[in-house]
Amino acid sequence: MQKSIIVRKYRGGGATSKVLQGFEPISHCGVPVILRGEHPEQSNGMRSFASLSYAYRFTRPRSAAAVHFVRMTNRKKKAAFTLAEVLITLGIIGIVAAMTMPMLTKKYRSLVLESQFKKGYSIAQQVILQAKFDFGGEGFAKYCTTLDPNYKVDPDTGEGNGVIPYPNNNYCYRILFNALNKSNTESMWLNDKYTVIRTDPVRTYNNRYEVTVEDAYAGGGNIWRMRQNRDGAWMNFHINEGKVYVTLDTNGYQKPNQLGHDIFRFYINKKNDTLATIQQTKAYTDEELEELDYKFEYQKQRAGDPCNSKSNQKANGIGCSYYAVNDINPDTGERGYWKNLP
Repeated sequence: MQKSIIVRKYRGGGATSKVLQGFEPISHCGVPVILRGEHPEQSNGMRSFASLSYAYRFTRPRSAAAVHFVRMTNRKKKAAFTLAEVLITLGIIGIVAAMTMPMLTKKYRSLVLESQFKKGYSIAQQVILQAKFDFGGEGFAKYCTTLDPNYKVDPDTGEGNGVIPYPNNNYCYRILFNALNKSNTESMWLNDKYTVIRTDPVRTYNNRYEVTVEDAYAGGGNIWRMRQNRDGAWMNFHINEGKVYVTLDTNGYQKPNQLGHDIFRFYINKKNDTLATIQQTKAYTDEELEELDYKFEYQKQRAGDPCNSKSNQKANGIGCSYYAVNDINPDTGERGYWKNLP
């Protein structure tokens, strides 16, 4: 139904002035203008002024004979924010972002490290399986760790008597590195294009100290000189202490270069020639370590194969592979290794 605008014209300025006669019909913006009654109540059934969707303002006539037309005023208000409201909102958003961004960054970093670990761990398992196959069956780790009966160690200095302790080690290294990247000669696995030398320092699990060969990783293999798999993971094999140690760097040159974060230590199980994890046996306090008697500093730093957020040992992290594989928080024993990295 088409809406009509009701307009009254008056003679004089009073509310009871008489309606002018002979006024011709008009229109406003295409809407018919209908003249009705002398007062708003005399609308002949039409809607009163108060019920119209528009409000009308009448101007006082300048003369008795003047006819004045109404002007429509749209009183609809447009919603908008003031500058102060916008600034306050932006400030709140900034505060929330500052509080949540570190948490989101840490969560994203943990997810990336976990994904890289799973890929690297799978590669390491395949390498050991391939080495076992190339060896020709069971007994690979036992063969590699066969100790020469003529080998002797000075109990005071820890130095050997010049006899190679593991006479089969070169053969075993060749098999292992060949399984890793098909470098099947000794000269190749020592000096070829797959050999990488780390330049950045390696840090402990809780990032308190820098790992050193003398104090922390002695006997565990050279984690600064490793071999790069064709899929990007770095590995190092070291036969010592009656074990074939496997050190895995899941992301190579990328940081953080921390034990228990992207660098992990395993060994080959002699029973079935599979990749085995290393688990912390005891979380020593500084007081307990001082009470123990060690001939060499590295033995003190590696005591208990540490993996916890409180340890001050410079080998803290070499016992983390078990927790990483099973997603267990070493500090609590509950689920959530990757979510709770220090």
